[in-house]
Amino acid sequence: LEKAAGLSMQDQERPHVRKPYGVAVDSKGLVYVGDSALHKVFVFDLEKKQLTFRGDKPPAQFSVIIGLAIDDKDRLFVSDAVLHQITVFDASGGFLSVFGENELTRPAGIAVDNELRRLYVADVKGARLAIFDLDTYKFIRYINSQAPTPEEPHGYLGTPTNLTVD
Repeated sequence: LEKAAGLSMQDQERPHVRKPYGVAVDSKGLVYVGDSALHKVFVFDLEKKQLTFRGDKPPAQFSVIIGLAIDDKDRLFVSDAVLHQITVFDASGGFLSVFGENELTRPAGIAVDNELRRLYVADVKGARLAIFDLDTYKFIRYINSQAPTPEEPHGYLGTPTNLTVD
C-alpha cells in the first residue's frame, strides 16, 4: 500500500489487498479497488494519503465483488457474483441501495452510460447483459438472453464477464 498509494501505516494496522478484482476512479481522483477475499472495497485517497472502505459496515455486505463503476454523481456501483446483486454508495460513501437480486444470476462486470442514464451488467450465468435505470435502479431489459438457434446463430453472448461503454 505504501508504494501504490503513498500511505504510511504501522504493520499491525496495515490492511493487505488479497484478491483484487474491479477498479474505478471517481471525479475527485479517489481510486476504488474491490477485494473478493476480504469482501470490501478499498478506497484510496492519493492526495490526502488516506484509506477508507465501502461494504465494511451494515447494511452493505459483499460475498464476491467483481465489478465496480462510478457514475457522473460519483456514486459507486458494486456487483456481487454470489449475492446476485448490485450495491450502490453515494459520493461520500453512504449506503444507498441494493438491487438486481431478482434479475441477475451471476453478475460480473458493470458499466455506466451517463448520457442514456443506464447501468449495464454482464450476467455470466444468464449469458446476457442486464440493463437497469441509473437513477431508479429499476430493471429495463436483457440483451441477448436467448441461446443461438438455427434461424439466428449469431450475436449470442456465451459467458460475458466484462464490458465498457463508448
